[in-house]
This record gives sequence, C-alpha cells and structure tokens, in this order.
Amino acid sequence: MLTTQMMNYKGQIKSKLGMGADVTVLNKLELTYKDEKDKDIAFVFQYNPGSLSIKKGVEWENVDGNQKDVQAKQFKNGNAKTVGIKDVLFDTTSIGNMSVYTNYIQALESMLMVRTFKTKKGKEVKRPPFITLKWGKSPYFFTCILKELDYEFTMFNKEGIPIRAKVELSFEEVVTESSKKQAVKNQTKAKTYIVKTGDTLHGIANSQYKNPNKWKVIATANGIDDPMYIPAGTKLTLPVLT
Repeated sequence: MLTTQMMNYKGQIKSKLGMGADVTVLNKLELTYKDEKDKDIAFVFQYNPGSLSIKKGVEWENVDGNQKDVQAKQFKNGNAKTVGIKDVLFDTTSIGNMSVYTNYIQALESMLMVRTFKTKKGKEVKRPPFITLKWGKSPYFFTCILKELDYEFTMFNKEGIPIRAKVELSFEEVVTESSKKQAVKNQTKAKTYIVKTGDTLHGIANSQYKNPNKWKVIATANGIDDPMYIPAGTKLTLPVLT
C-alpha cells in the first residue's frame, strides 16, 4: 500500500506495487526566493493546488471620437502576467497540536512583508522578496511577487488551534535588474521569423529549435493567445533558449 507520506515526498519517485505496477509521485509546487541576507529560502507545498491559472493582457486606447459602434485602437502597453493558485490545502491533523498557521501560513505571510535589500551597487531598497515558482519542469513560470494571500481555517483542535486551512494565492510578474540584462542579451541574439501561409507554431518550433514542444516559448515571447491562428506575414521573435 502506498502511504500518504510517500505520496507527499518531494521529487520523482517510483514505487513498485503488487505485480510490478509503477506509481509516480508528482513533484510539489515550490516557492523560492532570496532573503535580505541573500540566503536561499524554499517553501514546498504540502499538497499540490487544485487549480492554477495564468493571465496576460495588453492595453489599447481609442483613437477615434465617441458615438461609433467600433472604435479604432492603438496599442498602449502590455500588462504583467499574473498567476492565480486556488484550492491549496494545508493540514496538521496527523501531527498532534501543531498549528497549521505557525507551520505553513506564517511562512507565506512573510513573503508579503517589507524587507531591506541591497542592490549590487550597495543601495538599500525596501520591498517584499522577489519569488520564483517551480513545479517540476513547468516552462511557464517567471519572477514575480506575492500580491495577495487569502486563507481560511476549516478545522480546529479542542484547544482552538487551527489544524487545517484552505489557501488561495495571487502572484504578479516583475522585472528585476538581472531579468532586464538577460532580456537585453536575448534580444541582441534573438532571430526573427516571418509567418508563411500554412505555418503552425509547432512547425516553426521544430524547424527553428528542432523541438516542436518549444512552441510555448515562441507564443510567450510574442504574446500569442491563440496558437492556432497566426496570420501570414506576422513577424515573430524567436528568443534564445537558455
């Protein structure tokens, strides 16, 4: 029998059961960041979330006057990506009177607290930490900040200590000094590609990167929401793979 402890173990583990059937234990979602002393901090979720959503948008503004059914638009700016994580469970019912707040929630709250960091030039900056999300080999995460934490205690022991909580988190993309430098470096090396009739992102990724699964890299770099529709003549940026 596969125990709960084994199912919660971090990393890819295979356990043979019965007639040699393999069960793969999934990677856990992690939040990592550097604290004000430049020490690496990692928070590993007890259970993986029930849902994860990513949102990216752009802003357009009207260039015509009012009183028209359809307004002509001009691009204004892009908005940061956001990540919404819902249905996250933390539970300490199996470990006595340990509080789910002090063992899990408090660590998440600390990611919202203002700290004093030093830039590479020695300047002091006050802000919450920049966070990196990691879940196995997921390619769609980015450097971000924790914008909102919403938690609800759903079970207490006889002493009133919370022992189970349901959590929702909201993250927003940020641009750091290192990511700015990397973006500039990538832009100088990035190639461009003009979409031809009949092209698909999978096909372009296969021809340019020798890997059709890299279509997401192209979609993300060019803000493509619908990978099934790319008009012929569209100029795509092909970022350098890191």
